[in-house]
Amino acid sequence: VGYGEIIIGGINPDFININGKKKVIEYFGDYWHQGDNPQERIDLFAQYGFDCLVIWQSEFTKRPQRVISKIKSFHEK
Repeated sequence: VGYGEIIIGGINPDFININGKKKVIEYFGDYWHQGDNPQERIDLFAQYGFDCLVIWQSEFTKRPQRVISKIKSFHEK
């Protein structure tokens, strides 16, 4: 949804579940989100009833399989 199709609390989420679950995944690039507090984004989406998972670029680069497992767990809960 990176094209501005969906805005939640003034933020355009990176990925959103469209299967009836209110879940958002944000991908934080290390450069663009340097100094950002992911909990602020999680709390913002929670105000609108969305669960939010934040994945950092460096986290995915170092351990992609671990991130994939994290996403699967997030989706299943």
